[in-house]
Amino acid sequence: MSLFQNLYNVLIIGLSILFLFVNSAFGQLIYKEDFSSDPGYTAFLSANSEEECIAQNNGGSYYAKVTDQSAKWHCVGISPRFGSISEQNGFTVEFDFNPVQPNWGHYPGIYFSPVPTVEEWRNLDTESKFSFKSIWSNTYNNQLLFKIAGKSYVSNTIPTANEWYHVKIDYHSESGKADLSIKRENGDVFYQKTGADFPLSDSLSYIFIGEIGGSPKYGDMAEVRVDNIKISTNASQAFDIKKVTFLESNKQICHTLNYSNMVLRRGVTVAVTVETNQFDILGDYTIDLVVYLPDGTQKDLLINNNQGKKEEWYVSRYISLGYSFKPEITLYLHIPGNAPIGKYRLKAKSRARNISTVLDSIECVYPFYIIFNPWSMEDADTYDPNILTTNHYVLGEIDWNYYYRTRSGDGVWDGDYYLNVK
Repeated sequence: MSLFQNLYNVLIIGLSILFLFVNSAFGQLIYKEDFSSDPGYTAFLSANSEEECIAQNNGGSYYAKVTDQSAKWHCVGISPRFGSISEQNGFTVEFDFNPVQPNWGHYPGIYFSPVPTVEEWRNLDTESKFSFKSIWSNTYNNQLLFKIAGKSYVSNTIPTANEWYHVKIDYHSESGKADLSIKRENGDVFYQKTGADFPLSDSLSYIFIGEIGGSPKYGDMAEVRVDNIKISTNASQAFDIKKVTFLESNKQICHTLNYSNMVLRRGVTVAVTVETNQFDILGDYTIDLVVYLPDGTQKDLLINNNQGKKEEWYVSRYISLGYSFKPEITLYLHIPGNAPIGKYRLKAKSRARNISTVLDSIECVYPFYIIFNPWSMEDADTYDPNILTTNHYVLGEIDWNYYYRTRSGDGVWDGDYYLNVK
């Protein structure tokens, strides 16, 4: 290795360690939104509330106007995915909240969710839910409420309608406790709680603003606004996945360069890159892959640096001798020779080594397709040892048909056409 390469490697290691130290000391900002421009939120209104409810970016803050209905209903704006926060990582969440118009029977506010849809949120265990609401009911008299994994922390006094409050949650992973505070615009403390239990069981990656309601219908309307959301986390512990993709070079070994989609052949090992938010210099984290098969079942694959059995799915990790400015991991996914033909999906999950709790997960933005492989001995159903005939009949998609030495016209051969994957 050259002197230049050695100096380069030392420099990259030094910068990576400095990166981790700085973010560990000051926290890493993973989400910030002041609603001064389009925040990319999507309004989700149930069919029974579409004519009466609003969820939109409005006047420099996010505005939700909700009206209850006689059956289950919802009116929320849902944020783009922002990475994740979880009980494994120290984090801080803060935002400005305005109970514009509270009303009895309503609980509008801001929800932090591990899932991107209301339907999925309703099915979550209580331990996976965290929200902050303006609540007025038989139990709470127009108060501000932290709801964390089934535990409630409520303000002692009634907030003033159409007044802004600054809300802050500081979670400490070493103790599993959080410090909660609400302050008025002038800085006066409205509510404060130190050492609050924060027993979340899932990582949170989405924000809902509005209300997810039930029945009965009282015919009342309520309004809230949210602004200046900031989420930061301890970068020395947080290990988020930004993207998972297949390398385009996989098509070369799979003889599928003519396909626009990611078409792979069974009986081969292909490369997958997982881009993360930081370098894992100490090897504190690991990546698992989940392959969703055409029949709806899934294969949960942990990294195994020893080559697995050819007839099974397995994942191994590529260990680079050099360094890169880009924090990403290359994994090798083996596709068994008997894998079903069809359409697949891929997901990557991160977790701390020797701990089963998932810290973050993300799905590949596009599906991939698996087809037969006559070049591989592992594909016993279609293997053809004669490379010349294989190349001709499989790769020769356009050929000529001759009858009695007279050209009869074009004929098209496409052994994979039925997948409609071009």
